[in-house]
Amino acid sequence: LPISWMAVSPDHQGRGVGQRLLQSLLTSAEQQRAWLVTGADDPSADFYRRLGWKELATDALGLDRDRIVFGTVIGDALS
Repeated sequence: LPISWMAVSPDHQGRGVGQRLLQSLLTSAEQQRAWLVTGADDPSADFYRRLGWKELATDALGLDRDRIVFGTVIGDALS
């Protein structure tokens, strides 16, 4: 399950909204694994680490900005 875009308004961050959105998305997924790409300096990288997502690769896109590819097994991400 590739996740292409997810964001929470700064006014609502820190209240579990992003975690609930992500859990809802993963619960409805038919795939067993999910992955996404985020900027290495993006606050969302820490968000995914806190939720137990694993870093699969860095700078995978060869872009100027450092990127991290995160992945998870969906059952693990819901526990």
